[in-house]
Amino acid sequence: MLLPFSLSLLQKKLASYNFDFRSWPVDFRWDEASSRSDSRGVSLLRPEPKHRSAANGFLHAIKKLPCQIASYVVAHTFGRRMLYPGSVYLLQKAVMPMLLQGQARLVEEYNGKRTKLLACDGNEIDAMFVDRRESSEPHGKKLVICCEGNAGFYEVGCLPTPLDAGYSVLGWNHPGFAGSTGVPLPQNEANAMDVVMQYAIHRLGFLPEDIVVYAWSIGGFT
Repeated sequence: MLLPFSLSLLQKKLASYNFDFRSWPVDFRWDEASSRSDSRGVSLLRPEPKHRSAANGFLHAIKKLPCQIASYVVAHTFGRRMLYPGSVYLLQKAVMPMLLQGQARLVEEYNGKRTKLLACDGNEIDAMFVDRRESSEPHGKKLVICCEGNAGFYEVGCLPTPLDAGYSVLGWNHPGFAGSTGVPLPQNEANAMDVVMQYAIHRLGFLPEDIVVYAWSIGGFT
């Protein structure tokens, strides 16, 4: 009967140190606070409307096939890496010392809590929460969710601005960035933002009207 408490206490102790985030257990699932039980592949982006007849639609699809193949190859190779260079392994390797310093600062100076969120596509999202609700800060009951931009990470991104202003802050890394798994494709980005928002409302207990989304560059998409 003491095991859950012991594990929770152990997690709190381990969170004070740097560790391999891949081994950290999931803290919150995307469907934890809802009746959604199909568990994978929930589309949050609307497909393009199709108005043509079946025959015309088939011919049109055949004509578009070469362009679709070319665009798929571009999007899944250098195109994605140009839009989201933060997902490139060599860049992450180069900035890792700064990311570790940023994590340590958030934990030590602001009592930040690092957490792992599971999105509906199976990607694990690395997030950091700083709670100011019990502080004397006048804006502490408002939560600012930070969405980083091109080659941006919550460890060294835009979190200091709302932190310096006294707000509670929730930062997260795009799929494929630092501790987050997957690749930053549009649907994966939408799924990541969905679980971040679900976590803020259903686990952290913030009301939607008390949440501000703060983004820069490509982070504006999410």
